[in-house]
Amino acid sequence: MAEKAYVSPRGLPSTKTRLLRGAFGIAAFTVTVGGSLYSELFGKPIHLAALAIIFVWGAALFLAVRPERFRWHRLPAPVILFILMTAISLIWATEPIFGVQVLALQLVLAAIAVMIAYLLTWAETLRTLAQALRYLLGVGLIIWLWQTFVSQVEATVTLNLISVIAVTVFAVQTSAGLVRPSFGAFWVAVSLLAIVSINSVVTYAALVVVIISLLFLLWARKSKPDSRMPLYWIGILALGATIFVLYWWRESIFPALGIDIDTVLLDNIWVSVWSAQGVVGSALFLLLVFVTTWRVWFRAVDQPRRGAGEPLEYAKSALWPTLVIMSLLVFSLVSGSLVFEPGWFLLVLFAVKTRFDYIVPSKHEDAKRLAWRDVPIVDETTSRI
Repeated sequence: MAEKAYVSPRGLPSTKTRLLRGAFGIAAFTVTVGGSLYSELFGKPIHLAALAIIFVWGAALFLAVRPERFRWHRLPAPVILFILMTAISLIWATEPIFGVQVLALQLVLAAIAVMIAYLLTWAETLRTLAQALRYLLGVGLIIWLWQTFVSQVEATVTLNLISVIAVTVFAVQTSAGLVRPSFGAFWVAVSLLAIVSINSVVTYAALVVVIISLLFLLWARKSKPDSRMPLYWIGILALGATIFVLYWWRESIFPALGIDIDTVLLDNIWVSVWSAQGVVGSALFLLLVFVTTWRVWFRAVDQPRRGAGEPLEYAKSALWPTLVIMSLLVFSLVSGSLVFEPGWFLLVLFAVKTRFDYIVPSKHEDAKRLAWRDVPIVDETTSRI
């Protein structure tokens, strides 16, 4: 069923405003998603200074635009409660100074995520994230090639999570027709090259989980909502069996994969949250992860509708948040990425954006390679396009 594009009665934002929002999105994603790369190249102080600049820039833009749908009380409760629990845990922290630093970083990243969620549409969010990933991959691979073949030192560039998110985003963009096929295929190949060059078991595992998750998403889209229970049971059983096998044969499996099991246990995000914040903090964090995953899942598999008419065709672009969340969950098993950047930033971004911008996109909204200034803007007062 064809849809008619709808432009907000307030009119489109000026070209200058849209340019500023797009530039802010690219800069914010580059600094947050590429946090480890920034720190490695320029040092932690420069990276923190860049975060501070992004925060001030975003705050000024946010105050200038003043998104009409923004309400403090509509921010996800698990995000606010978890941050409050982080602050409360400073009372019994063994390293309070480090705890204050963690809290400050969480607050800044969460604030930037809120700004992105309200300043950019889903289409703009995908577009700016993809552009930031191209910059990060390009710089990272150039440095890796220099270290490997010119300076002949052991490559130290960290691109593991970035490369998995990149291949996911680029593949979705290409499949949805949001970029030229040759352009999209090139960047998918670049991100796969990065994955191969890293040669990390965790990175490969995350990629496999993303592919399996995609198959489940497509299966869910083919099934009617009331007939999806077999899909969910198979998913739960497969997950349970995987966890059982990894735990029961951990002494054999992890060493065979070249993974130090003691390091995994010490760096496992869930252990970090438990030790720092106890039962309450762990429960709040688990709730945040579960609710956010739940919302991005159903945003990807629910049939888009507009009013009482026939359901519309699925948008391929609706798949990427779920797939990115799945890759974050895999990396959270061996690192603290979900409470630090980039995982925490993306988790809060998805939690906030799915909280108020919950309209399921249709195929019509996968704008076919339109220039950024020509993509329709969502009318915030009616949630229509």
